[in-house]
Amino acid sequence: GLLRSALVVAQFAVCIAVGIAAMVVFRQISYARSLDLGFGHDDVVVLRDLINLSPEARASLARIVRDGPGIEATALSDTVPLDLWDSFYMRIRSRQVPEGTNVRFFRTGRTFAPLYGIRLLAGRLPSESEENEKVPGPTGMDVLLSATAAHRLGYSPDQAVGQTLSSKWGPLRVIGVLDEVAMGGVSGLPQPSVYLPDGDE
Repeated sequence: GLLRSALVVAQFAVCIAVGIAAMVVFRQISYARSLDLGFGHDDVVVLRDLINLSPEARASLARIVRDGPGIEATALSDTVPLDLWDSFYMRIRSRQVPEGTNVRFFRTGRTFAPLYGIRLLAGRLPSESEENEKVPGPTGMDVLLSATAAHRLGYSPDQAVGQTLSSKWGPLRVIGVLDEVAMGGVSGLPQPSVYLPDGDE
């Protein structure tokens, strides 16, 4: 009687709760799949553990793979979207913001942005000679900024191009500004970032 009715009611309540939970999970999955992270990740294959190869060997491997059938592009980088283990933080300063701001540095190489479909908002991408720069020289290193980094340093994307920033490494010359990218995935907001032309460290 009463016990059976209570069990039936409890069973329906559990079923309803499970159904609601399933709907919430499904909607979250659909949202995550439709969210624009700022980069393309379909049909991208990442080769890891190339650290034991010399820079020349890595460059040669990239050329061989690029010449393979069905390959549109290759890029050498120490960091890839969703796997940021080899990125690092450093404070950089601008004339607009002399106290500076902490930004995340990525070694990505000159073909990284085109391969992942990251939009160039202003300026240009690094040249092949700039990709070979390892650390800033006396006159600086050419770098790309994210739009968030440009804003934190007091500039619009167009204003940031051509600016020289200060860092503990030396001067950094801004040659371009990239669109926002959620490199950490759906759980992370776009961060102020600097993209170094050297992806072959």
